[in-house]
Amino acid sequence: MLKRGFKDCFIGSFTYIAYVIGAGIFGMPYVISKIGFFYGAILIILIGIAVLITHLMIGEMALSCKGSHQLVGYCQKFLGNKWKWLMFINIAIWVYGALIAYLTGISNVLSSVFGGSDLIYGLISFFILSLLVYAGIKIFEEIEVLFTFLMFVVLLAVSFLGIYHLNPSNVTYLNPSKLPLLNLIFLPYGVILFALLGESAIPTMRDELKKHEIFLKESVIIGGILVIIVYLLFTLGIVGVTGINTTQVATIGLQKSLGNSVWLLGNLFAIFAMSTSFLALGFALKNTYNKDLKLEKHLSWGLVCVIALILYLFSRGNVGFTQILGVTGSIAGGISGSMLVYMHLKCKNNSERKPEYRIKSSFLIHGLLFLMYLSGIIYTIWSFIF
Repeated sequence: MLKRGFKDCFIGSFTYIAYVIGAGIFGMPYVISKIGFFYGAILIILIGIAVLITHLMIGEMALSCKGSHQLVGYCQKFLGNKWKWLMFINIAIWVYGALIAYLTGISNVLSSVFGGSDLIYGLISFFILSLLVYAGIKIFEEIEVLFTFLMFVVLLAVSFLGIYHLNPSNVTYLNPSKLPLLNLIFLPYGVILFALLGESAIPTMRDELKKHEIFLKESVIIGGILVIIVYLLFTLGIVGVTGINTTQVATIGLQKSLGNSVWLLGNLFAIFAMSTSFLALGFALKNTYNKDLKLEKHLSWGLVCVIALILYLFSRGNVGFTQILGVTGSIAGGISGSMLVYMHLKCKNNSERKPEYRIKSSFLIHGLLFLMYLSGIIYTIWSFIF
């Protein structure tokens, strides 16, 4: 039983990590460098715990239902059809925000490595990636395990190299006096939240642990803790060597500090990570249009890729990589987080089966989570208007 439990927890945690750790990690060191590593580390831990609790709530909802569903399906089941469409629209907003962020990041990295116009690189990248989305090539799904392992190795290698060469002054400086309190909190909030989003991992984990759902809770907790640790190490490694000169795509600024080889390896990995993330989200949204909304295949592809291209061209020069991550994380992540907290309250009285674990209803916990998600939305909209 112990051996079986260890294997199931490992599989579940691996899936969680594969879903959560993605291209968003490359924007985190930049925003943390603006407030100081000490304050940034506290925010990563606090937001990470809040998201982990939210993910545990999703796990309870998944275990409360018979059959297999995704977030939109759970939303329909617990809140009704109108809320289902709000969840779908919000997921689409998050995907489009992520797609233009990845195009921006890829073009910035290519321009840094090879020189030349980032617009040209962005258009070339879009052309190649959109063709792959259209063709529906799923080779990256087949190498998910290998890629996740390599991602872990590269991220940890860059992290420990950075920590080995870090300048203590880069991680001990504090920057609260130069920033208003709200900026100190919310400047990195959206990017951190974006990097932690991975709600769709939980239904997948439930399916993988079929007949062994009792290990879902432990798998989510282990995966969530490991994600927080990796983010702390990576941020420490990058900020430790680049300090206030940390670039929006973290790996771009490593050349002077860690040498050409590490710089090139890190940037190539960043390109690959953002490209695979673009493809995974592009496939998912195209299939949603095609299979769930019953739209024609070509139209589904057009709605994904053409809209993403228009948004990329519109945003280029106006907002940077981390700004796109921040806005997307704050708005889309905040809306979905708020809805999930509300759904969790509703699922208590609408269970189809007894879940293997329960998260106790608490006015304090649910209230604080809702306040966090709602505050991020309000601050982001307010900062745009004023």
